[in-house]
Amino acid sequence: MRKLIYIFILSFLACIAQANQAVTVPELEGGFTASVGTFYAKPSTNTQNPSFPSGTIDLNNNQDNQFGTQGSIGYIFDNSPNGVEISNRSIH
Repeated sequence: MRKLIYIFILSFLACIAQANQAVTVPELEGGFTASVGTFYAKPSTNTQNPSFPSGTIDLNNNQDNQFGTQGSIGYIFDNSPNGVEISNRSIH
């Protein structure tokens, strides 16, 4: 029984060692990124008192489907998977 436990533990450790070797982190080319796009919005509720933060669409007065735009700019750090991005989305 003891030998079986040792074999199981050693097999488990060998699997962990193999998994660590298979993990890779991408190294991307650095630089700026940008995107521009559109989207289609359709109201999904008819409640009398929506609990949305101020500045969002009032679904009671605006039941029509709408299109919106979105855009972003960002920067990816050289030889790293890290980056920063600023994005904006608005409905017209």
